[in-house]
Amino acid sequence: MLYINCSGRLFISCVSVVSIALFFSLLSGCKAGPEAAGAELADSVAYYTQLAKDMPAEPVVFYNRGIYLFRLGKYSEALSDFSNAIRINPGFYAAYLPRADCHRVMGNDAEAVANYDTFLVNTGGNAYLYRMRAWCHFRLKQYPAAVSDYSKLILLGDTNAMTYGQRGRSRFYNQEYAAATTDLQKAIQMAPDSGMLYLWLGNAQYKEGLWNESIASYLTAIEKKANLNEENFVAQAYFERAKLLWPDDLAQALKDINESLARDSANAEAYFTRGMIIYDLGEAQLGCADLRKAGMMGYVDAFEIMKTCCPPVK
Repeated sequence: MLYINCSGRLFISCVSVVSIALFFSLLSGCKAGPEAAGAELADSVAYYTQLAKDMPAEPVVFYNRGIYLFRLGKYSEALSDFSNAIRINPGFYAAYLPRADCHRVMGNDAEAVANYDTFLVNTGGNAYLYRMRAWCHFRLKQYPAAVSDYSKLILLGDTNAMTYGQRGRSRFYNQEYAAATTDLQKAIQMAPDSGMLYLWLGNAQYKEGLWNESIASYLTAIEKKANLNEENFVAQAYFERAKLLWPDDLAQALKDINESLARDSANAEAYFTRGMIIYDLGEAQLGCADLRKAGMMGYVDAFEIMKTCCPPVK
């Protein structure tokens, strides 16, 4: 803990020393670290609480107490301190970065972005700011802004799997599917064991219409224990490839459509497609059963086919 005994007129100069030391060590944002145990953090909060009573008009006191409160996980109290520092001195721009962090961890992404913006305009950017603001933009579904921030990170040399992966996901949601595929492939080169990256690569390839590549990526994602509760197009990829293979490769088309229906049993067109595949394989009765089910589920074209291919139900 940084602790300086001060009394009387020495308070102001001592606070300035504290400010300078903490400013350079904490400028990258509020991040809990192993350098201070919980008891020491609490002691620091107590110290600055007493200092605030003696110097209620000194923004640095509230700023420093806010830093320690943040590290203790007391985000609302830290936010109040950073806001007080800014209220006392609106030009105390250093407080905008940790105040943005408070908003971010509390889920107030729009407020976090506004504070990151103010800090950036008045103080300049850094990799930490761009990464945190990019994440807020992503959660706000402001995907072009997220892509821009992740691109700034890469230009600053922050070229790791997470940065490329997140830019890839942002580009995916911004419908830049080819660029998303490129980013996700780069991310996988850096983190080849990430099932999540393969899952999103599969999603981007699916949107590009690359059915074989997409399914291969999904299979790798499953092998690497990806969380398939995330958004994915596994069922649709198998469905699209089955339609592509039918009628040239009926056996593989049937395997694919079964894989699709195993994952999405509410797809009426998939039952219709399977019915036609099975019919072409010479199993008219089974094929007609699927066609009938597709029609009952709302795929009315199935009934037209049944008039020609299937005997009436007795």
